This record gives sequence, C-alpha cells and structure tokens, in this order.
Amino acid sequence: MKKIIVKINDEVLELNDNTSLHELLKIKDYENKNIATALNSNFISKELRSKTKLKDGDKVSIFSPITGG
Repeated sequence: MKKIIVKINDEVLELNDNTSLHELLKIKDYENKNIATALNSNFISKELRSKTKLKDGDKVSIFSPITGG
C-alpha cells in the first residue's frame, strides 16, 4: 500500500494513502476531544473531517478552542 508523509503540529507521520483527517485524529487519540483542526492553514469543521482525505506533504494543525470574551 502506498504511504504518505504528513506533519501534525510538529510531528512527522507516515500514513497509508487515502487516510482521512478523522482517521488520523483517531490514531492520535484526539477522536472524542473538543478540538479545532486545520489542513494546510484552512479550517476543517468536525463534520468534514471524515470526508477530508490527506495527501503527501499535508500539514495538519490541532488546536484547543479558545473561549471567553
């Protein structure tokens, strides 16, 4: 199976080609946490994570949401 290299925050990972953002979050144990995600600096909503396929060289950012006012 073809492999891809992605960067998640400051960590470089090798994943199977066609891995979704949701699957990556599950692998990294973020699946049920309250987080925000971005792919190549573009916000990805929770609803779109399972449909968003990662590609070689992608940069994933995971953030804790900022609340307050």
